[in-house]
Amino acid sequence: MSIFPKTPTTLITRLAAAMTGEDEANWVKFFELYQPAMVVFVESFGLARSTMEAEDVVQGVLAKLVGVLREGRYDGAKGRFRNYLATLCRNELFSLCRHERARPDSAAIPLGSLEEAGLEPSVPAISAEILEAEWRAARHKAAVRHILEHTALKDETKAIFRELEKTGESCAAVAKRFGVSAACARQIKSRVGRMVAAVESRME
Repeated sequence: MSIFPKTPTTLITRLAAAMTGEDEANWVKFFELYQPAMVVFVESFGLARSTMEAEDVVQGVLAKLVGVLREGRYDGAKGRFRNYLATLCRNELFSLCRHERARPDSAAIPLGSLEEAGLEPSVPAISAEILEAEWRAARHKAAVRHILEHTALKDETKAIFRELEKTGESCAAVAKRFGVSAACARQIKSRVGRMVAAVESRME
């Protein structure tokens, strides 16, 4: 059972449209673009025990974001919107962890790396540069996950690209393990890489 509250995305889109006067389709598109990277970003902290829990955290963030935008509390002059989203994700995750730790039965529910280190799950300070780098990494990983899970690429193509991404090895080294030519691996890296870049650009 998840320790985080869940709000259906369909409900959030309806509420967002009603509260802001924006077309619901635009909110659906917004969530489709940003939610995957937000989930990966939350997962990167190692506190959510599954992708489902990370998704629950993001649902909470999106629900709060609707109110922030409706009330005009977001100030674009203070920084990029994606950094603002990343900050909301961090704050929501750590807030939920603090709340869970305070429960009488919280000892039975591990909270990941902070709990194991005996540290209070407070939100650590982080520079804008590091936050930006972490968001870019999450965005890239989410784009790769989307391409590998939701496109009609051949299984071998996906496997080779996944190995290239995972290991960072040369195309020649990866090609040898799969029994294909280095030129084939380079072509896969280039072709699928362009597909990933296109998904990332939409998130931008």
